Amino acid sequence: MNENHREFSLDNLKVKEEEVYPPANFPVSIAVCETEFVETVDDIASLKKRIENRLIERYSYGKIEGRRFREGFLQFEDSSNNTIECFFAKETPTKINYEADDLKIHTERMRLLNPSYSVRMKIAVNKEGARVILYGGSDSIIAKAMNQVNYCIRHHAKGGHRTVMPSFSRQDMNTILKNFGLTVEYIWIHPGESKKFIKIVKKKVKGEVKEVTEYIVHAKLRGYRITGSPITIGLVEESGVYLREIQGRLHIAPKINVTARVSAEGRVLFYIPESLVGREETIYDVAERLYKRIITQREGPKQTTMGEYFVEEN
Repeated sequence: MNENHREFSLDNLKVKEEEVYPPANFPVSIAVCETEFVETVDDIASLKKRIENRLIERYSYGKIEGRRFREGFLQFEDSSNNTIECFFAKETPTKINYEADDLKIHTERMRLLNPSYSVRMKIAVNKEGARVILYGGSDSIIAKAMNQVNYCIRHHAKGGHRTVMPSFSRQDMNTILKNFGLTVEYIWIHPGESKKFIKIVKKKVKGEVKEVTEYIVHAKLRGYRITGSPITIGLVEESGVYLREIQGRLHIAPKINVTARVSAEGRVLFYIPESLVGREETIYDVAERLYKRIITQREGPKQTTMGEYFVEEN
């Protein structure tokens, strides 16, 4: 081993916080889940504390038996309005390469918290239940965090509960599509009840009458400004079909656009440029603002938005 490398410390590679930047476009997905209680709760502050304590007792960040890397809930932050703010993270091995003043490339493997395996969440508690907003990395880590936090919420539900994931209706998706305008670059059309896209007939099979699918067609359209195309308009307006996914660009500021993918299941994915993240905020704060913009564009009765649920502090 080179003598210079033996004396070299990774501390030499540290930089100031303001010199660290996320990738040019940082992907952040958002999912929402609600648990409704059959019996209302009078002491909301106490319920909030009990949920937080159970998260820490059962699933706090640490070593899990039979697994090499740590995972769990951490970074609990003080917040008002009966809201719990924290992270769920899973430790992953990451390889780093560096030069140690010897003109050679050296490699180290370190246990780090990767954004792809981290989920930020806000748990808003009220007398009728709790609402969880997750800002995440991968689908699997979001699902795991959601299962564990919902378990802790339901543990304190008296008389039963109902857990749902608010989705976007057919009307919601059509309205969101219109609000994207000509910036849409991808849509997924589900056949729904349209006879032009799906046909199910009754046939006698081995003496038994069964419903048999003769054809079913999912249409996925990709391109540039595809909502300006007559064929796209015709498919979207076809009676009985509905939109399963939409992807387009939101105009945020001069020469700054954010790509957003909206799913009928209620999930939203943003690709956020680093230039939108201010010094006193995080990428998740930006994602929350953009999510509000998507939600409030819908017509008719709306699900409760984060803006309505979390009162802004002065």
